[in-house]
Amino acid sequence: MNMSTDVMLWTVYTTTGAIAPVYSTNLGTLPVEWMSVSGFSNSFISGTNLFTFDPPDTNAQSVFFQMWYSN
Repeated sequence: MNMSTDVMLWTVYTTTGAIAPVYSTNLGTLPVEWMSVSGFSNSFISGTNLFTFDPPDTNAQSVFFQMWYSN
């Protein structure tokens, strides 16, 4: 992945809550610390949500993303 460009995550979910992208730089520690992605856009395309955002400013070799759901 080229982290100098925008990151895009595709997701399908119901609109009964809010979701937002989060990231972690270390999945080997427990509990895993997930940090919010600052500043993202959400587009709805053919029944799928496309989240676009700038990559986090980190010096980590690996960055892991997931979507965080809240009511």
